[in-house]
Amino acid sequence: MKSTGSASFLICITILLLVFISSFDFGKTHAHIFISDDDASSFLTLIERVRVEALMANVTATENLTKSQDHYSKLIKNLDDIIDSENDFEISSYQFDNSTVNALLFANLMDEVLKNYGASYGILPSVMTNMSYMSSTQMSTVNKSKSPLDTEKYMISKEYAKRAFEIYDSTLRIFENKNNKNSLDNIGKDLTELINSINNRTDPFDIMSIVHIGIHPNLQTAFNLTLNS
Repeated sequence: MKSTGSASFLICITILLLVFISSFDFGKTHAHIFISDDDASSFLTLIERVRVEALMANVTATENLTKSQDHYSKLIKNLDDIIDSENDFEISSYQFDNSTVNALLFANLMDEVLKNYGASYGILPSVMTNMSYMSSTQMSTVNKSKSPLDTEKYMISKEYAKRAFEIYDSTLRIFENKNNKNSLDNIGKDLTELINSINNRTDPFDIMSIVHIGIHPNLQTAFNLTLNS
């Protein structure tokens, strides 16, 4: 009975936090392969992290109270980071409508997909986000399970992939023109393949290929992003 009450309390807190999140247009990290010195994409990425942690806490509240509380701890930390960023960053709402900002946010979400999907197989984030590990020689040195060991990380990767598609469809497409239409179309196809592959629990190497070889180059072309050297 006590556990049920606690779960209900956590669900109520989730609803309140989601209301807080909805007060922003969308959601501190930089896309690892692209150069960025803006604050807006980092701020939006924090919001997206809060969104995912709130969703996961809500999902696990009735199943596993300990895991749910862990998600809330991460959520509160992200909220603290947002409050700190409001003091440190100078962000105006019009910055959120910038194509580069939204493209970098999208790239950050791809990082989250890679890191969490890899983590579900016991692979370090530094491996999943590093294209150099895609060579057969490098991947042979990586210890990984044949199936997800961490269901929670796997589910988080699915949420980030789903959210990335929503942003692609509702935000990135707004900036479509005759010069970047083909690249944006390719991103859409690769995103669909990514989501299907995650649902089918495809080998992490294949997930890396879709993002590093498919999505990243088209994102760079579509929005004229600069690669980190």
